[in-house]
Amino acid sequence: GGDSAFGARWPSAVFHAIGTAGIFAFTARLAAGQSWQAQAALLAGVLYLLAPGISLSSLLLSTDAIMIPLAVWALYCVQRLREAPGSIGWGVAAGALFGLSALGKYAGLYVPAGLLVGALLDAPLRRALFGWGGLALVVALLVVMAPNLAWNAASDGATIRHTVGNANLE
Repeated sequence: GGDSAFGARWPSAVFHAIGTAGIFAFTARLAAGQSWQAQAALLAGVLYLLAPGISLSSLLLSTDAIMIPLAVWALYCVQRLREAPGSIGWGVAAGALFGLSALGKYAGLYVPAGLLVGALLDAPLRRALFGWGGLALVVALLVVMAPNLAWNAASDGATIRHTVGNANLE
């Protein structure tokens, strides 16, 4: 622990374990009622842990280690919102988790953006995202991101300029 390399890196493995539990729960929810539900959930969790990028990230201290598990649990909440479209609680949970995911790494915002594309194809998701639960999701995401957005506004978009520079988008 302390100031050793192990002390700095061990949380990554814990965060990925939390992500694995989220993938297991999300897959089990998607496969609910199927005879292969438990096997699918277990396989999804194991495949996540065995993915080369996840294995490497578990040994390092990277922003992916916090972004991915939070995004996975946010997706679980979106699935619950999809099943109960008017649920403000699931919307708030999803939005807060997406916001925290994006605070870990801005790429965490790709997931909610992708959900909008998914809503074009999936009527239950569309009902969930464009109802009260979806509004709660957006409000919670903005509340969680508000300090970061305010700091960026006060700092002349320093983080955005840095990110654009890293991506060679200038």
